[in-house]
Amino acid sequence: MKIMVLGGSGWIGSTLTKILAEHPEVDEVVIGDVDEAKSKQLIAEIGTRKVSYHKVDVYDHEGLVKAMKSMDSIANALWYEFAVRVTKAAIDAQIPLTDLGGMPELTKEQLGYDGAARNAGILNIIGCGETPGISNVLARWGADRMDSIDSIHIRDGEWGKDSLEWLQYSVRTSMDEMTEPSIIYEDGEYVELPPRSGRELYTFPDPIGEQECFTVPFEEAVTFPRFLGKSVNLVEMKVTVSKLLMDNFDILEKFGVTSPEPVTTRAGVTVPPVDVLIACILKMKIPPRKERTHSCIAIEMKGRLNGEKVQRSIYGLMEDWKGKEGKWKVDAEGYKTALPCALSAVKLAKGEIAHKGVLPPEACLDPVPFLEELKKWGLKVGDSIKNI
Repeated sequence: MKIMVLGGSGWIGSTLTKILAEHPEVDEVVIGDVDEAKSKQLIAEIGTRKVSYHKVDVYDHEGLVKAMKSMDSIANALWYEFAVRVTKAAIDAQIPLTDLGGMPELTKEQLGYDGAARNAGILNIIGCGETPGISNVLARWGADRMDSIDSIHIRDGEWGKDSLEWLQYSVRTSMDEMTEPSIIYEDGEYVELPPRSGRELYTFPDPIGEQECFTVPFEEAVTFPRFLGKSVNLVEMKVTVSKLLMDNFDILEKFGVTSPEPVTTRAGVTVPPVDVLIACILKMKIPPRKERTHSCIAIEMKGRLNGEKVQRSIYGLMEDWKGKEGKWKVDAEGYKTALPCALSAVKLAKGEIAHKGVLPPEACLDPVPFLEELKKWGLKVGDSIKNI
């Protein structure tokens, strides 16, 4: 079994590569990346002949298609704006693909290639990370055990990691989540909300506890109403980021520093202010981590079961990952994001999923066996019901 990890030397990509290198059924992992030095450094760190490097430039469509054709499946860990390019290449290569998802508008665009993927005889699982990803599988598991659903509330929380560390891992994605308008799905329509709005305190399972959350753009609002298997009136999501970081972004936004609109400096240089901010963030020194990290995705589903109004609360909790030999130091959020993508890439390579097209996890992954597999790799799952 031969799997390519696009962007395999990046934050999530390197974790994907490590997981697949430790997977007993995977024979070869190919890092598809433009950064040769970083990729070869990772190969040396992993220390197994299972991992190799192939230079891939996502802007070179023909080269990307050619590289894909010798693989059994592709795991895409590139920045989300490349998702549609990679989907097109996988269709032309006729090789199954799984990715980490993108913002709502790109998700809609990817879904538009469903027919082309079906004609090519492949499946592209979109948004198979933490959220979207584990959130989708948990929601499908819960929906299958409800008679009807009124609302779904998703909460993503962390503990033990500095907020600036979160921001630096995938700066572009994090910046978009912090600065772009959020959406929720309500009564058949998409409702746009201001960035970092809807702040609330939410209590996650121990050891995370109470955290402040705010709304972000998220793909589940696009896919749940269409693919969950039951109608739903409300889908909304909030994530945990420190109050200090959110307050700082409020100030930066007022100053116009988060804007993508170019400005001309006194030196005559025209540049988007947000690009300068990103460059500064990348150069910041992050305090060393003192605690083990924990990451949790929680689903609160309100509806009816056996004639009663109930709230079903489901969560998936993850700790840091050290690997089989204990040599890795992968934080919980990164591990929980990479793991579903890695495991779905294996399933695609083995031909275990009968579906074809472009589909989110809730539409093509059987939640029961997939959650059991996630548990084997460290995910803790909880489920409770109460009358409301």
